[in-house]
Amino acid sequence: MGMVREQSAPTAVSLFTGAGGLDIGFQRAGYDIRLAIELDSNCVKTLCVNGFKNVWQADISNERLVTPRRILKECDLRVGELDVVFGGPPCQPFSTTGRRKGLRAADGQLVRHFCRLVRGLRPRVFVFENVPGIFNSPMRGVLKLIELELGRGGVMGHRGYDMSRGLLNAAAFGVPQMRERAFIVGWQAPGTFYFPRGTHFLPGMRQEDGLRRFATVAEAFDGLPSPEKPSHLAKRVAATIAERNRRWHGK
Repeated sequence: MGMVREQSAPTAVSLFTGAGGLDIGFQRAGYDIRLAIELDSNCVKTLCVNGFKNVWQADISNERLVTPRRILKECDLRVGELDVVFGGPPCQPFSTTGRRKGLRAADGQLVRHFCRLVRGLRPRVFVFENVPGIFNSPMRGVLKLIELELGRGGVMGHRGYDMSRGLLNAAAFGVPQMRERAFIVGWQAPGTFYFPRGTHFLPGMRQEDGLRRFATVAEAFDGLPSPEKPSHLAKRVAATIAERNRRWHGK
């Protein structure tokens, strides 16, 4: 019998990493995340404490610093060799609870930089995540932008991506939170992508065969040690929430 060559893990780059929730999912699915890019210093500290090996604290809109060439060099890959680029730009410009400035907002323009890096890196697949509000008609410019920048027939021509979009609720996959998010998945290889079927039925739904009961917060917290007293920093941040909400909603 000939020797079986061990396949290496598929590679990924994470943009707008935050505290790393989406990254953990990719890691558990067997991906080798070669690089995570995040601007917020507290998030970067969290990532490092949780064992992330290669984290850049950088502003993705900085086109001189955050370039496909630098990213590929850091990942020891060439154009087209990266398997996945994934990330979720800041959602505030697109959320139904905000002012909905969309692409007119400065942070709304970060969608363009997501597209810029995907075009330059040419991964086999990209995954874009955001709030469900990007699928609403007032935000149709976001979808048009992604289709123009990354779709087949757009600026990438035949090298562009086939795309599928869908809504996934975290509670349908066993998370004790009703958290619905929009996903756009693009791929270059022939074939079709299908979003996964949930593993749990949602509150208020009739139980279906093969689906487990939804998880509750009480079940998730059961068995945890008693909480410590909130830190000085936690109290200081909590005291600002009401005022920040008033400023954000213009009240």
